[in-house]
Amino acid sequence: MQTEFQYIGEKIVDHRYELTETFNEEVMKVYPENFAETDMPEAEYYKIRADLFKSFGEVLYKDENKVHQEVYEWAELAANRTIEYNVSLTQALRVISFFQPTIWDFFLN
Repeated sequence: MQTEFQYIGEKIVDHRYELTETFNEEVMKVYPENFAETDMPEAEYYKIRADLFKSFGEVLYKDENKVHQEVYEWAELAANRTIEYNVSLTQALRVISFFQPTIWDFFLN
């Protein structure tokens, strides 16, 4: 089973930018104002989301303590960016539900 988790995790990490593109497209279908409502540059959204996909993948095969530290650092950076660019908590959280279907669709297609 560990081999399967590593395979899935590495695929997510290797394709995190493709996943982020798909994710952003799906978010924009539902929330077309997503980028326009804040001062955050689209590149910042992109980086934050790609890094989260990377963490989703790594958690399946890397050392748990290392991944926890990386996720903590990601969360701290993401929180600081949302404050810096005036992104509301509602805006930040409403897209969370898009991560899981994006990953599933990637593996099913």
